Amino acid sequence: MGHVWIRDRDDLLSAKLPNGKPMFKAAEIRRLTGDSSIEEIGGMSDLHALGIDRVERDQIVGIELYVPEHRKVFTLSFSAEEETFIREPRAYYGPAWGPYTMFGIYIVPDQLYPMSPLAVTAALVDEINAQIDQQKAAADQFRQLTIVNGTNDRVVSIMKHGKHGAIYGAPGFDASQVASVTMGGPDPAQSDYIERLRQRLDRSSGLTDIQRGAITGQATAFEIAKATGASAGRQKYMQSQFRRPMTQVLRTAAWYMCESNSVAIPIELPIEEMAEVSDDLPPEIAAAAGLAGMSVKRFLSQLGQAANVTHVDAVFLGGKQEGQEDFNFNDLEIEIELMPGDDLDPATKKANALEWAQFLIGVRAQMQVDPMMDWKDLLDYVGDAMGVPNGSRFIRWDMLQALGATLPTASMESPATGAPGVEAEGLPSPDPRALLRPGGGARPRNAAPARPGATPAAPAFA
Repeated sequence: MGHVWIRDRDDLLSAKLPNGKPMFKAAEIRRLTGDSSIEEIGGMSDLHALGIDRVERDQIVGIELYVPEHRKVFTLSFSAEEETFIREPRAYYGPAWGPYTMFGIYIVPDQLYPMSPLAVTAALVDEINAQIDQQKAAADQFRQLTIVNGTNDRVVSIMKHGKHGAIYGAPGFDASQVASVTMGGPDPAQSDYIERLRQRLDRSSGLTDIQRGAITGQATAFEIAKATGASAGRQKYMQSQFRRPMTQVLRTAAWYMCESNSVAIPIELPIEEMAEVSDDLPPEIAAAAGLAGMSVKRFLSQLGQAANVTHVDAVFLGGKQEGQEDFNFNDLEIEIELMPGDDLDPATKKANALEWAQFLIGVRAQMQVDPMMDWKDLLDYVGDAMGVPNGSRFIRWDMLQALGATLPTASMESPATGAPGVEAEGLPSPDPRALLRPGGGARPRNAAPARPGATPAAPAFA
């Protein structure tokens, strides 16, 4: 696979690699005929046929080709006289599935590329537009004429200047000397053909009059519900076909995040998630604070309650860090879940929000009496399904616990007073927030780089 680009010749001659060497072969670039290849790939011959001349810009067409068998990228160009490689082959740096992602909705038998919804209906739309243009030309030719006997000047004058509804007298008038003639105009058979084409277009695109909002009042509620359900099924299919390549795009981005040393992304880490990274505090930190043998999960649970800290700032560093020489992207388990496309529709988003609010109010009382459920995960799962990410954030868990609810959270790992300055079981430090403030001056929210595959919580207390 590959892609095509167009650049000015001067830009190609001045392009440099990171080591300062020329990126392209200067001799090959100078030998190519500028702009000639653009006409071949861009259909410029059609413009010439219409008498439209293209502005000459001395541009070169380049084609990047990825060859998976060699895992190399080749760059070539062509003109009317020749084809040539304008850059040295280079090793491909990227995931194993290659640099390209194929998007498409409909699979065509015996064809390499899938089709988009617009490509499926393009021929029908062109045909309808061509028929409508013919109808317009026929309508322009429409004439309705009245022919009279020219020997009676009075009758001719009345026909030319007479007003609607007026009564005129004409001596010697004979009705047989007047005739109405109609010429040209649209053909009714062609109008029927256009209507049949539009019906085919509706079936191919799935956009009926009801979906477009053109309701005549003749359809019953049952028919409207059936049409809406059929269209929703078709749209869900297209969304699923879109999610598959979009997931691969995001997975490609994740590969570069984990493998490239030039990636650095500021992030926020919830303390509860950090508590699941490691079992024990780093020895040097535990010894300095007098917390030898305390688990990270237990310490962070008490720290979060005492210092009222829910998140810490961190930096995600890509690439292989110290101690991760054997780390590989394939060692990770990555789950990518795209939000449904329906949340882009304001009406659907409003309906989802109201439905979510009703659900949340309905389960609120049940949380206080049913400790067997993991309510946070349940709310997040249902919220994601309804287009409301992180649904558990709408619940005040501290107030729910104060009302006596028993929730399976990280803070239940061991009891804590929740008040700074009061000693808790297994926590000799009078104020655990001091561990986040080396020297006593730092703010409670701080962190050091969080590295893929390593423990992001450990540097936070160094």
